[in-house]
Amino acid sequence: MPSFNSFTGNNDNNNVNYDYSAPVSETNLLTKVFGVMFLSLLVTAGVSYGLGYLFSYFFNSGNDAGLDVLFGLMGISSIGLLVMAFIMPMVMARGKHSLLPSYIIYLAFMSILLSTIYVEFEMSMIIFAFGATSVVFGIMALMGYLSKGSLRGTSMLVGGLFFGVIILSLINIFRQSDQISWIVSFAMFAIILFITMLDVRRIKDIANSGMKNSYNLVLYGSFMLYLDFINIFLRLLMYIARFADKK
Repeated sequence: MPSFNSFTGNNDNNNVNYDYSAPVSETNLLTKVFGVMFLSLLVTAGVSYGLGYLFSYFFNSGNDAGLDVLFGLMGISSIGLLVMAFIMPMVMARGKHSLLPSYIIYLAFMSILLSTIYVEFEMSMIIFAFGATSVVFGIMALMGYLSKGSLRGTSMLVGGLFFGVIILSLINIFRQSDQISWIVSFAMFAIILFITMLDVRRIKDIANSGMKNSYNLVLYGSFMLYLDFINIFLRLLMYIARFADKK
């Protein structure tokens, strides 16, 4: 994924300027990024809940045709998310076109995939996981915002953890150990938390770098934090569900 520092807000081929006239301020950029992220989460929650209701309705009514359509949409969305994960950084790095269409498509794909959680998990678990995610995400975002100096050490730690997770995952293919599976899972969760902190710090650094504010900059920052929030949410939801099953 391209570095945030390499992104510019150039004009597109139709001379449509996506830059504001004034350099971005720290408060202005962070407010816009978190605001767009919050709206994106609301849209995702609403759309995924509606599709989850359809899943339950079709399943309980025995409507196989409706289920086939929804499962087909999920397959398309899975592939679409992978494709958009490459397209969005490319669009941002080139700075020639608005990121908004790609962003909307990504939200649509993610909303479709997340609709299954309303079928697989109880609503109380989902609400509790969302609340816990908000707290955890807020703590990591605050740590990223208040961090001082270079975060190279933290970045190296994340890289080391990721490398270790890959090695343990390969080993566990042959060992099939539940203990190793839990270690891998918690290590991945730690990586997600550190990445959240690093992403907030990157946005703060951009705000203080003198780069001009742009719609694409706000959207891409929101995309990064939105993805961090979703990853934390899914991990916590899985842990909560497993803990509830053991009771």
